[in-house]
Amino acid sequence: MARLIRDSAIVDAHRAGLSSREISALVGDIGQANVVRARRRAAAGAGAVPEGLLSPSEALRLSGMTPKDFINVVRSGQLHPVELPGGVRAFRAEEIEQLRASA
Repeated sequence: MARLIRDSAIVDAHRAGLSSREISALVGDIGQANVVRARRRAAAGAGAVPEGLLSPSEALRLSGMTPKDFINVVRSGQLHPVELPGGVRAFRAEEIEQLRASA
């Protein structure tokens, strides 16, 4: 799950105009090639989330949490991803709203 959230954050950074080199430095020097692969993985999963569910990047953004805090909430079991066909994971919009309201 942490990788999915990181990959989605990388896609958002690319959309914001950052280069692979800049993203690599920000993410922890994972290397430009790995940044490009992460972007492809996240982009391949885009559009595979049905209505009423949120992709990891959308859930993170709407939660108002930092990526680290969001990942910790998922790891602690306070928030459960929905597993979809093809290895895609998503979150229920109402659970993200409850999480944001309780923060």
